[in-house]
Amino acid sequence: MARRGDMFDGMRRDARFAAIAAVLLAVWLWVCVRPSIDGDFVYDDTSLIRDNARIAKFSIPRAREWFGQTLLGPEEATRYYRPLLLAAFALDRQMWNLDARAFHLLNLFWYWLGAVAAGALAWRLGWSRWAAAASAFLFAVQPLHAQAVCYMSGRGDVQYLALALLALHAALSAWRSSRASWAWNLAAGILFAAAMLTKEMAALALPWAILMALLARAPRRDFMRSVIVLAATLIGVVALRMHAAPAGSGGPGAFYPIGETAKLFARAAGFYASNWILPFRLALDRTLVPGTQENSFYGWLGLVVLPAAIAVTAWAWKNRENSDDRRLLFALAWTGVAFLAASNLIRLSATAADHWALPMSVGLCWAVACLGQKIWETRPSRRLLLSIVGALIFVTWSGQLRARSLDWSNGLALYQANLEAGVVSTRVLNNYALELSLSHQNEDALRYVDEALRLEPNNLSARANRAVILDRLGGHDRALDEVRALAREHPHYEQVWVAYLVIVRKDPAQFQTIGREALSQGEEFPRVRALLRSPPRR
Repeated sequence: MARRGDMFDGMRRDARFAAIAAVLLAVWLWVCVRPSIDGDFVYDDTSLIRDNARIAKFSIPRAREWFGQTLLGPEEATRYYRPLLLAAFALDRQMWNLDARAFHLLNLFWYWLGAVAAGALAWRLGWSRWAAAASAFLFAVQPLHAQAVCYMSGRGDVQYLALALLALHAALSAWRSSRASWAWNLAAGILFAAAMLTKEMAALALPWAILMALLARAPRRDFMRSVIVLAATLIGVVALRMHAAPAGSGGPGAFYPIGETAKLFARAAGFYASNWILPFRLALDRTLVPGTQENSFYGWLGLVVLPAAIAVTAWAWKNRENSDDRRLLFALAWTGVAFLAASNLIRLSATAADHWALPMSVGLCWAVACLGQKIWETRPSRRLLLSIVGALIFVTWSGQLRARSLDWSNGLALYQANLEAGVVSTRVLNNYALELSLSHQNEDALRYVDEALRLEPNNLSARANRAVILDRLGGHDRALDEVRALAREHPHYEQVWVAYLVIVRKDPAQFQTIGREALSQGEEFPRVRALLRSPPRR
């Protein structure tokens, strides 16, 4: 009885420790990303959330559309299948309308849940509770994750990762619970399906489950049941995806020659290695193709990092009978699997995106915590040094994450940071012009929207924005001619009608006439409807 009492006391202490750590993590994350919470819709947020008529209402007919098409509909048939992400955004809009703060808070919740799930999984797989908590805190304050947590459109990354980690928790419980293994496997399949339907990179959970089974030395029969459930789930989601957009319905991504692919692979490794330690640049789009000095640095660093990672992995494999080294091997293998998936995206787009680092960081934080735990247990004389180094990394990363979140606090700050980083794309220039116009800097706004149109002369959003800016500069007749021509040429594009309504806002009769004409196109046009609900006064 005494032993049983001791066991329950230990469980209560562990539960108390986990609860305190989770609450502290939530508070600290709030402190780090607080500047971004009041940020408005920026970049893809406008097309994916704010202006997306497909998520204007949460309903069964809409659900059929989400599951029957790819993310942006038939016009994007070869790309992403994320119906649960659309459902999440639609539910958010149903509950909070277009309150940007609510969207930011929900991103933060999913990010926090993923960090807690990662730390808890490490704990269950043999890390000490302090090492597991340290891995969760390091993951949470990694500055490279600012794009995923502070960017509303980053919901897919934080949501799929949290769901995938919860699916792995369920699979682990199935291996350790002989009576309820079927229920845990069912839960794992449902969570894995939810993760896959949020973002396709959740497919990583299948190889991760295999790695986890090798580390936990799960009974083969139990392990195979879980793999069969996860594999069947993956096949089912792929079948849904193929039904939504059959193969060959559009062009593939860009494919590079073998030599160029190897160069991009090395640059990607160097980029993530350097920015994981010291993220010194914010950019929405980092192209790895041009032979810039920065890309050259990433390439050479990648040629150092990749052999070093292979050497450490080989050393851990050689000593895999040691439990600490086996956990280190698992963490490195997890990271490698995640990097291969991200590098495939890089191969297709030649772009390094910050949010792709999210699953890699889980494994790297586990590896750091594993090494720290080993030093703490085997080298007592170095505990003080280890504590100081760990605290410095944590404080530095926290400060960098807060600085990054300031970049997401408003559109002007975000686009300025990107332009300063050398990111010059049509969307960045056009969106920056719109933000400048909203802050009454219309001459600068016209200059930037003209730059956007030089890059992409037929960009409808930029052309519509240019008409609005011209109107604000006093060229009302010219602006009216331009937007009227756009409305005739592209009557199903909502941004054109929004610009039209803004330009004629001083004439209530014409405002209502244009509004009715816009709605007669048969589209939902949520922004047009919102403008018509608050018409201008005489």
